[in-house]
Parts: sequence; C-alpha cells; structure tokens
Amino acid sequence: MNRAAAAVVANPDDVTALEWDEACRAVSETLLSACGSPRLIEVAGKFYNQSRRFKLALLREGRIDFSAREKRLGALQKAVLTRDGASALALLEEDIRADLGA
Repeated sequence: MNRAAAAVVANPDDVTALEWDEACRAVSETLLSACGSPRLIEVAGKFYNQSRRFKLALLREGRIDFSAREKRLGALQKAVLTRDGASALALLEEDIRADLGA
C-alpha cells in the first residue's frame, strides 16, 4: 500500500491510480477476510466497487491527503495487530469518510 501510494503521489497517471486503488482494495479485503462471513465480504466488495469512482475522482482532483492517510492506516494497522477492535473500527470509519471526501 505504501509503495502504491508513493507511486501515485509521484506520478498520478491512470496506471498508477489503478494500481493504488487495487492496493486499497487488497487492504480492505484482508481486513474483512478475518470476519469469516462470505455475505459480509460480498456486500463490502459491492460497496467498495460503488465508491471506487468517487475515490479516483478525488485523486484526480488532488483532494487526497496522503500524509494524513498514511498516519490513519498506520494507526489502523497497530489497532488490528493489538486486537483493539474499538479503535480499529473508529479508524476504519475515519479512513472511509476521508476517502469519500466526507
């Protein structure tokens, strides 16, 4: 994810944007895979696909703060690894809202 983010910041063309988006999807899918619910994973995948165009539009418009995003994702990783579910959920919600420009 960090390599993809650095690449898209350095060169925000269509190829790197899609690679970054796929890295974002991989992180999302990895987090969800632990839930063990195929239905939840499927629904989350649908929501991801529906929100994708908005995130890519924000990227094209230069409206994504990659520094803040990196800090949020680092904190999320720490929360997940320490099994701090409440913090992980709050950080994930914050990241989703930021990705959608909310």
